[in-house]
Amino acid sequence: MVAIKEKKSFIIIWGFIGIFLLIPCAQAQQTAAPGLDQRLDNQFKAIDRGVRSGHFTQHEERILLDNLDYIRHREAHFQASGKFTTAERQHLNTLLDQNLLMISRQRPVQTLRPDIDSPGIDQRIASQQRSIDQGIHSGQLTRDEARILQDNLNYIQREEARLKADGSLTNEERERLHRMLDQNNKIIFDKKTNPVRRFY
Repeated sequence: MVAIKEKKSFIIIWGFIGIFLLIPCAQAQQTAAPGLDQRLDNQFKAIDRGVRSGHFTQHEERILLDNLDYIRHREAHFQASGKFTTAERQHLNTLLDQNLLMISRQRPVQTLRPDIDSPGIDQRIASQQRSIDQGIHSGQLTRDEARILQDNLNYIQREEARLKADGSLTNEERERLHRMLDQNNKIIFDKKTNPVRRFY
């Protein structure tokens, strides 16, 4: 009788130990995302190949990489709760689908972060970059003029990144970026009456 009780106690104790050992495994399965991680890795590699081949400008590369950083941040946020729901996985897969369309050039490159989308600014930066490149190629801009205009454009891009760093872009900040782009645009297309000059 005593031996049976000891045997039952032994089984119960090992049963609890087994349950406690299985809980972390189940939680790890709930928060693991191997498919998402593989897709992120594939997109990082595709962007790198695109930059090396000249498929993407530096500005486009920065946006695409920022999109992937944002997706990784959201994934970490979802996993931190200890649960990773199907809806959360679908949301991240949708963001990855959108970024992939931009990588494959089926859509224009733009940010996926909410509240900091600035397609007008991004398009104007891309347009001015093309104008500077064409100006060098056609001889309308000297190397020195092109360097100053490029420095101005790089400064605007750094300012845009700095202003977006807090996760938002206010109307005042958008207006400031547009004013700087207006100045640089005027210099590009009317350098005779507006000598090329630095912003800073």
